[in-house]
Amino acid sequence: MIYAPVIIPTLNRFEHLKMCLESLNKNHNSDKTEVFISVDFPPSDKYQEGHKLICDYLENNSFNFKKLHVFKQERNLGVCKGGENGYDNISFLTDIVSERFDRWILSEDDNVFSPCFLDYINEGLDRYKDDNTVFSICGYRFPYNLIIDNNNFLRQQSDFNAWGYGIWKNRYDSIKKLKVDYLRKILYNPLKVLKLWRVSNLQIVHLAGLSRKNGFKKADNFFTIYMIDKGMTQIMPAKSLVRNVGWDETGLHCLGFPNDVVNRFKNQEIDDSPSFDGLKGTGWEFFKENQKVIRDEDFQKFSFVDALNVYIRRIICFWK
Repeated sequence: MIYAPVIIPTLNRFEHLKMCLESLNKNHNSDKTEVFISVDFPPSDKYQEGHKLICDYLENNSFNFKKLHVFKQERNLGVCKGGENGYDNISFLTDIVSERFDRWILSEDDNVFSPCFLDYINEGLDRYKDDNTVFSICGYRFPYNLIIDNNNFLRQQSDFNAWGYGIWKNRYDSIKKLKVDYLRKILYNPLKVLKLWRVSNLQIVHLAGLSRKNGFKKADNFFTIYMIDKGMTQIMPAKSLVRNVGWDETGLHCLGFPNDVVNRFKNQEIDDSPSFDGLKGTGWEFFKENQKVIRDEDFQKFSFVDALNVYIRRIICFWK
């Protein structure tokens, strides 16, 4: 087994990072795992207190990891700057680990993990390393009414999730070089737009937004569009191995949602198994049915009319 390193960008959310690292430290085979943390430089005074707590915590505590690498930035890099030459706190870490590893696990600093998270991700990275229909291995599972039988994992491409996922260097490099022209070729191709629409009408809106300028963010929405366009999928467990505690209103993209949605994510039950009992199934079980569930139950979904309006306005904008 190759044990992928874990990379975690952080800044000032001390309590979140502490929960994240403590849960990761309790994972089976954490002693075989290297962890790389980059502490970004505070962009303003309001981040100073949390930043100092994180630095003190990392300096004064020991962990079970094979090795803990801590980098303290001297200028603010930001989380996801995007663009053709964008460089940020995540890119800093991926550049470092890609020199030694052909795969890695990326986590935000507000994820709490099941004890078997590392086992599951590493097995998935080994099993699907040569399968180009798989883009990444995710430890999170949507709290939707997905259909599970005897399989303990599934495939999905409706909504890429970044809450603790493993990816290979060759998959990462395939998207790293893409520019905005790639998105605009999809936007101008009715067949590709229809393909997106059939999987998730929300992606039409994201496509229109991302294709506006060169400095688009290569993050969740872009990854989803890429997966759909290339016919790739993301592997997810039947029961979530990750809880995102950023739903306490500290997560940048967890704001402004109804209380029932917030509580569903914030209090999501995760697997407490001490180790992972192996991937069972093919992942294709109930694929079409579950794609429909994700599309229908997505709390951010757009109506057909709204998505079509955004798409038409963007096309007209490019023609002017």
